[in-house]
Amino acid sequence: MNVAKILVVIDPKKESDLILTRAARLARSCEASLELYVAAYSTALEGSYWFDKEGLEKAHRGYLQGKRAWLNGVIGALQSEGVAVEGFVEWSKPLHRAVLERAEHMHADLIMIQAEHHSVMARALFTNSDWHLIRESQIPLWFVHEREWGDHLSVAAAVDPLHAHSKAEGLDDQLLQTAHGLACQLPGELHVIHAYEPIPAGVIAEFDAIVANYEFYREEVRNRHREGLDALLKKSVEPSTIVHFEEGTPERVLPQIVNEENIDMIVMGAMSRNGLDKLFIGNTAERVLDHLRCDILILKSQDPN
Repeated sequence: MNVAKILVVIDPKKESDLILTRAARLARSCEASLELYVAAYSTALEGSYWFDKEGLEKAHRGYLQGKRAWLNGVIGALQSEGVAVEGFVEWSKPLHRAVLERAEHMHADLIMIQAEHHSVMARALFTNSDWHLIRESQIPLWFVHEREWGDHLSVAAAVDPLHAHSKAEGLDDQLLQTAHGLACQLPGELHVIHAYEPIPAGVIAEFDAIVANYEFYREEVRNRHREGLDALLKKSVEPSTIVHFEEGTPERVLPQIVNEENIDMIVMGAMSRNGLDKLFIGNTAERVLDHLRCDILILKSQDPN
């Protein structure tokens, strides 16, 4: 993956060791630089100075000064390890808008952010800001999961060679190339996952008409998806790639394989839709993200419609 500048979103109220370790590891492997970004805001502070503008501005400065002092300590520790890193703190909200504006200003190639987690269920829980970033960001998004990484990783690409789930043509090649690059750089082994449905969404009403020939139909669908996957793999990855070709919905298959194979990171695509469509949760990425117990790298494609 060609990355020169990485924007790392830091929340001082959260434990940040994992995201900093991930970012530093990626920066070293890609020879990239980091910017640690804090979008500071305090609702309590805003509500304490209703009629004192000067007092509010002074409180803002003091609050930001504290965050900068904390961030400078983090930056110093990373610099002592040989990581090229800077920091930026500003008073801003909402978080997703502040992050996107900062990424555009610094010409970031990647945004890294830590998702919320539920310790009992051991899975990521995406916030409102996360969903806005997924819908609106035009650069890759890396969501960091809470689990530790070893020296050798398992990196997976979730592909859809027949575009059954509205992926743009060419996105699968990008997913495979990115996952392959990460597997080489971090390093790790490469997995490719393709889940297909024997009865595509939207044709259930016609099920009675094909039920008599269902097994023949099912085999035809399987063969078509297998041919598409083989063609994609032939031009993009080596024979040593571990391939998972499973019947079922992505919402069920992807989390299952991630858990069974101890996948450390999955690379998947999401669509940037124009107009009102972008307001709705509808693509595969948005339906499965909360259920994946690993880091998630999301690449975007633009819907030509």
